Amino acid sequence: MADDRPLGHAADADGLIEPIVPEPELVLFGGGHIGQYLARLCSAMEMPYRVYDDRPEILTPERFPGAAALVCAPFDKIPGNIELSALSYCVIMTYGHDHDEIVLEQLLPDRDIPYIGMVGSPNKARVLIDHIRSRGGVIDERLYCPVGLSIGRNQPQEIALSILSEVVLICRGGSPVHLRRDWTEQ
Repeated sequence: MADDRPLGHAADADGLIEPIVPEPELVLFGGGHIGQYLARLCSAMEMPYRVYDDRPEILTPERFPGAAALVCAPFDKIPGNIELSALSYCVIMTYGHDHDEIVLEQLLPDRDIPYIGMVGSPNKARVLIDHIRSRGGVIDERLYCPVGLSIGRNQPQEIALSILSEVVLICRGGSPVHLRRDWTEQ
């Protein structure tokens, strides 16, 4: 049976329109061991990532293949050197507590950023948070510190996996629950 409708009729396009959903990206503040493992995992997961560090010898395409950008700039000059958005999931893991504090203090006022993770112990976090609050800074629910899901050991590659797992979970609106079913009771 022939269809007499002209080409381009609305019925011809059924199912062909697929919305383009912007992809979240990981923004790594610090390019040390954990950052390198995170970059590899991002590549494997096809998640865009950028790296910000003040050490030019660290920010190389060999260490971070596939990075959308390698930004070499002082940690105290973030707003003038990198654009962040509602798709920027930020992870702080610099080579020193002082740098972590400087980065955190600059990220917190940017309410568009949906996630700010920071590597470190609860004691480290308490000290940095107290410093920031003493200067009038506000800590909110976007801060995840210690960053990552609890998966066990603390090797750099395992920390990277726990961080990326947490980011993906939050990006997808999930909650940290197991998919495992109890098969012992039928």
